[in-house]
Amino acid sequence: MAIVPTLLVCLGILMVIVTKFGLTLILWAGARGFGGPGKMREVNRSMPVVLIPGVLGVPLLIEYANSFLIVASWLEWCGCISCVCV
Repeated sequence: MAIVPTLLVCLGILMVIVTKFGLTLILWAGARGFGGPGKMREVNRSMPVVLIPGVLGVPLLIEYANSFLIVASWLEWCGCISCVCV
């Protein structure tokens, strides 16, 4: 049974929900502060668009981390650095 991947997926979904709720409240408060109607339904519909850059950036961040580990292990193997603390 794979407990850790299930836990990570559940925590990821929870993080998306909390982020969506927090950004909805921020935009609602901004709309009310500038004298707009601040309708929560309209603001909540536009929130998934805000999550797109984060979803698109994840593969890039994983690739950067992978590239760093490859270069660091190569440098350690060559003797350029003595110890890599990651």
